[in-house]
Amino acid sequence: MEDIAADLVNALFFAATLAARTEYAPAEVRAQVFIWVAALKITSGSAGTALAGSLTGFDVRLPLLLGAAGISAAALAATLEKRAAESLAGSR
Repeated sequence: MEDIAADLVNALFFAATLAARTEYAPAEVRAQVFIWVAALKITSGSAGTALAGSLTGFDVRLPLLLGAAGISAAALAATLEKRAAESLAGSR
């Protein structure tokens, strides 16, 4: 069951990154942006695996709390960025 949930989340993430790359990358560098994002995804996955492995000697809740904190920080940053962009668009 965990595999299905992980695959679903990964599929949604992959679809979102494809849509963002297609929409925001300039046409003349779009292929390069696709390669860089793919490389970043692989690197992030490897770094996450290494970090998770290094945290296995601690309490099981520590990696979960760190993951939740990271996700919360990313969601907060995205929300603040969106509000700032809307504020700038509204003041024009």
